[in-house]
Amino acid sequence: MSDKPSTPAVYKAPMVFCVAVFAYEAYAYNFVFLLEILPAVDKQAFVPLLAVVFNTCWIMAAWTYMVVHVTDAGTITDQWRSFIQNTAGLDVIVSRQEWQPGKVTTNKKSNEIRPERAHFCSTTCKDILRMDHFCPWTGNCVGFGNHKHFLLLGFYGALAGAVGLVTALPELVGCATKYDGASEWDSIELHTRMTFLLFGFLALVVCVLLTGLFASHFPLACRNMTTIEELYTNMPNPYDQQNWFQNLAVIFGRFGPDWFLPVAPRHPTSDGFSYRRNGEVLPEGLVEVYGQDQRKPEAGMELVHRIPEDIWHFRYTGYSRPSRQEPTPTPTSWFSWLSGGG
Repeated sequence: MSDKPSTPAVYKAPMVFCVAVFAYEAYAYNFVFLLEILPAVDKQAFVPLLAVVFNTCWIMAAWTYMVVHVTDAGTITDQWRSFIQNTAGLDVIVSRQEWQPGKVTTNKKSNEIRPERAHFCSTTCKDILRMDHFCPWTGNCVGFGNHKHFLLLGFYGALAGAVGLVTALPELVGCATKYDGASEWDSIELHTRMTFLLFGFLALVVCVLLTGLFASHFPLACRNMTTIEELYTNMPNPYDQQNWFQNLAVIFGRFGPDWFLPVAPRHPTSDGFSYRRNGEVLPEGLVEVYGQDQRKPEAGMELVHRIPEDIWHFRYTGYSRPSRQEPTPTPTSWFSWLSGGG
């Protein structure tokens, strides 16, 4: 069963509105603009190209919206609870509105002991890993698990609105101004015109709002910072790697084609419970490997998979412990395979 927080009933209305806008944009552009307006003004040759361009952007925006809503933002797991119970030397402190790297925290709103950068969401009543904010328009909290998808929603949503508005702009102007009894627009019925003009208005609003959303959140991601952490002043950001590309990798994973799709990072650089700090040097032999990271070592060298508790232990207690390694086969060469050794 998923740990995704349930959507409070009060936030279902904004979600219904967003879905209705998505549906209306698709209907108005495809069935009114492409199939009625353009043929009426003798521009039907543009229909196939515009249909592909707009619908590609629209599908990406709708896909990311759905993924933001259904994806678990990141919650406390039994593995973390076991780590808390079985690790001596943990300094549990009260959560404050400031940077608290390497500290496990608690507060009066929750019974959980939380990792660094986690916060309690009063809307969903859950502790969220690397919480950014609760978004009523998507009906979900934005945190470690879906922050990537939220940023992509801002980008693709703004792009879909911009593409729809720009490609339809000449006809929107004509629709609003040409009604003199002597032009091709006279054959277009009034309700069709009104439907098309409403599309133009909604496309403009969506483009402006989501461009603003992306412009406010993306720079924070480039600094490895959330909207909550933007207000912290007790020390310089301890997680800022001084490189915007490396900072984005905390949300998007190591760079690859999956950066541009609303899917889980193929090669994540964190598990949401601990984060690499600026200038951090891991003890010899301690390796971070998360998710489906399949980086291949040189021939004959073993790829060591460390269990998450090893990294947690180092970052929360300040020292490493003898690591329990998960069984991992040693890659073999073609020669050893052919000789029966593999």
